[in-house]
Amino acid sequence: METKTTTQPITNTKYQFAVNAPYTQERTGNYERRDKVASKWENTKESVNGCGNVAYEFHFDVSKQSFVFGEWQYGDDNLISFYQMMSPALFLYRIIATFFGSPNCGDNYKMIWDYTIRHKESGKILQLSEWKGAIGFWLPDTDHTKLTKAFKADVIELMNYLCSNECAHPYDNLVAGSVA
Repeated sequence: METKTTTQPITNTKYQFAVNAPYTQERTGNYERRDKVASKWENTKESVNGCGNVAYEFHFDVSKQSFVFGEWQYGDDNLISFYQMMSPALFLYRIIATFFGSPNCGDNYKMIWDYTIRHKESGKILQLSEWKGAIGFWLPDTDHTKLTKAFKADVIELMNYLCSNECAHPYDNLVAGSVA
């Protein structure tokens, strides 16, 4: 069963983030989904010794309404780059609302915050971050074909949740990023 990202389709709108939390909206935050997604990961302060190149092989497919790993097809309007999905502020807010931990912050030239989690099943570290004003993620691997099927499925599930209108704030099924 494939978990869709949102009940309202995400579209590729030029010069705008694909996901923007409305000021107010239905209280569709889903704690059961949050807990299921978060249970596969654990907070860690370890650093990733690698690069973000694999993020270039990770896109949101508008036709599937889901993230996918694969080669970037230049000019394909059905694919949205990961960094175009949402602002780093909303991304961080939703990460904190999901994992309830603190990011690492500092003047690291191109990156002012990162949040690192470990995949429980594989032990693989995933570092989520702001990178030059956009969202990003980092892995020790530089090629998505080297990642296990289970790890990729759980990354997709996590990112679909973070970009959905079910990403829950702890208060009363509020969607993280909206106002009660």
